[in-house]
Formats: sequence, C-alpha cells, structure tokens
Amino acid sequence: MNRFRTPRRRPTDGRRPADAMGESGSVTVWMVLTPLLVLLLGGMSLDLWAALSARGRIAAIADDAAIAGATAVAVTELRDDLGDQAPVLDPHHAQARALAAVDAHPQSGLVTGRSVSASPDIVTVTVEGQYQFLLLRMVGATTAPISVTGSARPQTAS
Repeated sequence: MNRFRTPRRRPTDGRRPADAMGESGSVTVWMVLTPLLVLLLGGMSLDLWAALSARGRIAAIADDAAIAGATAVAVTELRDDLGDQAPVLDPHHAQARALAAVDAHPQSGLVTGRSVSASPDIVTVTVEGQYQFLLLRMVGATTAPISVTGSARPQTAS
C-alpha cells in the first residue's frame, strides 16, 4: 500500500459519501459540456463579426454610389458663375450614375435591393443585402437582413 495515500474516511455525522449520493461523474459532465459551450460561443461570435463585416462592405457600396451620384452636376450650372453657391445636381443623371455605380461595384453580389433618391441638393442611396449565417444555423438563425443608407452632396473645390 502506498504510504502517501490517505485512507478514505466516512463522515462521522451520519452523512453518506459523495459517490454514494449519485454525484460521481459530475466533473466529467462539466469537462464535456464546457468545451462544447466555448466552441458554440466562439462560433456565434465569428458569425456575428462576419455579419458586421458584410454590413461594412454594403455600406461601402452605398457610399460609393452616393458619391458617384453627387458628381452629376447640372451642366447649365457649371457654365454659370456659382460664386459662393453650392453646385446643383441634375437629379435624373445623379440617379442614373448612382444606380450604375451600385451595379458596377466589385461587391455588388451582396446586394439584394437598391434605391436612389436625388434632388438638386443631395443624393441618397439605400442598399439592401443579407448575410447567410454559417454556425448560427444550428440554433435557428439563417440570415441577417442588412440595410444601409449613404448620402452625398456636391461640393466646390476648396
């Protein structure tokens, strides 16, 4: 017998030992479940960060299209001396340029819907998309809808 091993003693107050009360193996259950929960939480965080990254790419599309639309300054306004006035947009050309910019963007595969409103002062582009979850499908979430709006105004060179 090992001289360093302490003999197991029964409690003197009438209690039963822990293994007799059905608690044996509880550490094993915790050791199995804890890594699974950590993996699940890690997967969820990766999916959510990927969705935020997709939102950033869709926001870049909206901003790029709004800037492209804001370059459609009315030709008649360019010929006149504007002085301190801001340039005036041609709304129809601004809308066409913004839509063309959305369609021509390298990330346009993410786009599921788009709308443009243009006035003589401002171009507003709304781009919609969705992100397909990978790991969150296990808990029932399949897609995250994304909608981003970008606006731009024409400016004079300063």
